[in-house]
Amino acid sequence: MSLSEMTPVPSVETINFTEHALYPLLIEYLSEEEELLCRRIDEKRSSNNKGLGANHWLYPDIVALQHLDKGWDTVVQNCVRHSEGRLTRLWSLR
Repeated sequence: MSLSEMTPVPSVETINFTEHALYPLLIEYLSEEEELLCRRIDEKRSSNNKGLGANHWLYPDIVALQHLDKGWDTVVQNCVRHSEGRLTRLWSLR
């Protein structure tokens, strides 16, 4: 019997993740699969004059920027810029 046969492999049901441990996985997914530029916002480092714990719901956990003009022709990009259209979308994930 090999060592790998003796050591049980944990299933998804037995692994416990904290919310903070999942942020890097979510950011990696959004970056690679959805092509978003993501940043984590740490509410513990943010300042607020409302007292201890007031930042808990004040800031999103992750923000992401999506470029809408990917694959657009230059003429279309310039037209959107001049018509005050949007070339990006901002996502807020809580």
